[in-house]
Amino acid sequence: MSGVAIRHAFATNRKAVAITFDDGPNPVYTPAIGNHTYTHPYLTRLDEESCRSELLRTHKSIEALAGQPPRSFRPPYFDCDGRVADIAANLGYSVIGAVNGAARDWEQPGVRHIVESSRASVKPGCVLLFHDGFGDRSQTVEAVRQLVTELAAEGYELVTVSELAHPHR
Repeated sequence: MSGVAIRHAFATNRKAVAITFDDGPNPVYTPAIGNHTYTHPYLTRLDEESCRSELLRTHKSIEALAGQPPRSFRPPYFDCDGRVADIAANLGYSVIGAVNGAARDWEQPGVRHIVESSRASVKPGCVLLFHDGFGDRSQTVEAVRQLVTELAAEGYELVTVSELAHPHR
């Protein structure tokens, strides 16, 4: 992943945070998300055509359902190199990461751990990552509920990644 710009936060004058979800959508927890590939592979292990296909299949599905194309892309496992970044850029994506990897919500470490680890990472313009697929995500849902309440009380706006990446669109 060396030399590839994955945006974990965006420069902003706003007290704003984006909360994102990977591995869904989940009909119970999150009915819609951005592009995270179709089958969740390590993209750097794929040939160029297979990598492009992963992004395009998801891109087309989201566009058909949402009526507009997604503008952000998070590589599974943050597995990204220059070739993957170029493919994403050619599709018009901002390649995003997240600041709260220590929360490890996919491991279901408990609501308290998810909240505390995420809270410690928050700063204006940051992207928070949570997971909504593959099993019971009730810990994640409760942790996000608590974080949203806390962040709102602290004066944070909750915005989309697109709003952070392209504030004037």
